[in-house]
Amino acid sequence: MLNTAVKAARKAGTIITRASFDVDKLTIRTKRQHDFVSEVDHAAEDAIISVLKDAYPDHGFLAEESGYKDKQAEFLWVIDPLDGTTNFLHGFPQYCVSIGLLHKGKPTQAVVFDPTRPEGQPRRSCDVTRMVEVLGWEPSVPLEEGLRRTVDWYRAS
Repeated sequence: MLNTAVKAARKAGTIITRASFDVDKLTIRTKRQHDFVSEVDHAAEDAIISVLKDAYPDHGFLAEESGYKDKQAEFLWVIDPLDGTTNFLHGFPQYCVSIGLLHKGKPTQAVVFDPTRPEGQPRRSCDVTRMVEVLGWEPSVPLEEGLRRTVDWYRAS
């Protein structure tokens, strides 16, 4: 499943990269104050769902732009197709594709794909067991501590 999620993230990344050359021509809408959505968000989300749905037709989805699709499914993909839309729209290359998988409500796998990095550079993808092992994460750890551990792990690798 992780390889399929990486494939989906790469497909979305291609859409995002192509659009980054013509940001000024995109249709942009405001969801809330300081929260934007563009046609790129929708196109990337559609591409991700298409890849995952083809491989796993019985899985459900919770996607940032389209919401829930079959939220009672045993496997639920959680998708942010363009995590950092505001940065993307301003031309700041700090954005990514984020995809996670829940099995019976528990996170099992995740992919964070940075389409701005040259091909061949490392991306982050792992099963949650490995993430927990590396980060020392526990559900009771406060958000700030979890973020600090994540940044420290990323810098060290």
